[in-house]
Amino acid sequence: MTATLKTGIVQEPSSSIANLTLSSSGGVTFGAAATTNTITSAAATALTIQSAGTTAMTIDTSQNVGIGTTSPSTKLTVSGSANVTGTITANAVLAGYVSGTSNIYIRNLSGFNRIDSYNDPITATYPLIINSSLMRFNIADVETMRIDSSGNLLVGTTIVNPGIGNNNTGCMFSSGGFGSVSRGDTAWYVNYTGTGTGQNVRLSWQGTVVGNISTTSTATAYNTSSDYRLKENVQPLTTGLATIGALKPVTYDWISDKSNGEGFIAHELQAVIPHAVTGDKDAVDENGKPQYQGVDYSKIVVHLVAALQELSAKVDAQAAEITALKAKVGA
Repeated sequence: MTATLKTGIVQEPSSSIANLTLSSSGGVTFGAAATTNTITSAAATALTIQSAGTTAMTIDTSQNVGIGTTSPSTKLTVSGSANVTGTITANAVLAGYVSGTSNIYIRNLSGFNRIDSYNDPITATYPLIINSSLMRFNIADVETMRIDSSGNLLVGTTIVNPGIGNNNTGCMFSSGGFGSVSRGDTAWYVNYTGTGTGQNVRLSWQGTVVGNISTTSTATAYNTSSDYRLKENVQPLTTGLATIGALKPVTYDWISDKSNGEGFIAHELQAVIPHAVTGDKDAVDENGKPQYQGVDYSKIVVHLVAALQELSAKVDAQAAEITALKAKVGA
């Protein structure tokens, strides 16, 4: 005989409101009046929830929850892809794997794939590895950058300050184009390891290179942009003598260490050659701390050249006059 399911209702005696309904098709509905909704399994038995005859979720006897798996090994184990549209807040590793207490591996953040095991924490090819000795970044299974336990930032290299001095700390880069930046005993080094003339440092403004510090095997040059293609309205400088004559070279003692020096007072030089000085006289920041002016002495050179050319022209003119006078006297 085939059994026939009938609708059954569990009601609140005092109000006759349905708390649970068993439909004739086997479905179970919890009513709005239920204050405690608890689904339990038999002792020492996992609780499973099925959809279309297939287990969709399992809660094992250790209260581990598995979605897409019947054997969850952590408090939440998801087998397959997951789409999170909200915010995930975690006090532990997100989309990562912790081995023991010292190493953290993070892999495939977009897919939230759990890493079950890996035996080599130093050569493991995860995008990010963090342990007690380093933080390592990998791209396409190749290490591109690391921060070591001493705080050194290593980009494209795993060697701290190769071949330069002792007491090595700082930021090191590989030899591709830029060279390496590192600190030896007391000073910083920029080491060019390519071929030809090396532009060790390039300075740019809004994406355009405007200067560089370049080296050869024996010399260093400090260069600023001066290409004719960058200029317009080019005119001769004809005020060299007047400009140089207006300068006030001085000697002085530095307040900090009482050593002596020679040069110019910044705001006095600024009044004559504005391009040679940066900053404003008596400027301070928002906290009242002085913002000192700076001087670029190379900007004076063009006025010196113009002054020499003017002097040379005067000397040539005077020599011509003397020659003419001598000719008259001789006649």
